[in-house]
Amino acid sequence: VAVRKACVDDAYEPATEAAPYALSYSAGSEISQQSHAMCHKSDFFTISVDAAASATVCLAFTHSAGDIDLSVTDSAGAGSVSLGTSDTEKVVVTNSDGDAKTYTIKAFAKSGTVNSSYTLSVLDGSVACP
Repeated sequence: VAVRKACVDDAYEPATEAAPYALSYSAGSEISQQSHAMCHKSDFFTISVDAAASATVCLAFTHSAGDIDLSVTDSAGAGSVSLGTSDTEKVVVTNSDGDAKTYTIKAFAKSGTVNSSYTLSVLDGSVACP
């Protein structure tokens, strides 16, 4: 008999693709949020990146507990996806527009991964993940 521990949503739920959780991020700042729970197949967040600025988005998790991947896209769907096989996923976005731009961050589970926890970090510029 297999017994699974119930997954408890984190404080950022319910966040959907239509209504993502807005993170307070600005150039020169950093966000590091621990203890996100992957109770559903995807978690959604948004950040605003200033004109002519870059941001690095990182996910850190224990890959052996389940694979989590990362995508960061703008409203037109342009952006990047990280489909790694390690304990970290990383996407760098650069806003070359003349105005601030909103990006949607999607942390998503691969093939049946549930009840995994992860840390989400948003860093100023194109830098290494913690």
